[in-house]
Amino acid sequence: FAFTIGQRRGLNVTNPPADGAPRYVVDINISTRQVTVGPPQLLDIRGIEGVNPIWAAEPISSAPVQVLAQVRAHGQPVPARARMLADRLIVDLEVPIRGLASGQAVVIYDGTRVLGSATVDATSREAFAEGAAIHAAGAATTGSGTGAGAAASAPVPVSASTSR
Repeated sequence: FAFTIGQRRGLNVTNPPADGAPRYVVDINISTRQVTVGPPQLLDIRGIEGVNPIWAAEPISSAPVQVLAQVRAHGQPVPARARMLADRLIVDLEVPIRGLASGQAVVIYDGTRVLGSATVDATSREAFAEGAAIHAAGAATTGSGTGAGAAASAPVPVSASTSR
């Protein structure tokens, strides 16, 4: 796959959106080879699910605890609530972060003390949770997609079979 979350260039969207605003890769489904593009606000992440947690302190439980969460080496930690759900670390961010993809790491802190980390396996987006429609009807696509003229806030599936 030659696309990354947050990518703006090389998307080959043949019909620009009605609002003329740039579009970004907001989701990638490797199994269906579908790349979804949309406006930048759809990159805002509010929830993180991590796998394979590694603990530097006592592991947290299923009861939510107040933490700071960091997703980039030089990124600013943001307030969050974290808990374990079976073997998954669930992190609910109080402030959205932009453009996080599966495979990246999330590190949780108690102040400046590292509690642990996990590999990001899934994320939830603020805009999707607030009711942004996810549909292809009437959306601009390339490759084997359908239609033309995407709504300003609707994500647009784009076939990943087109070359960059």
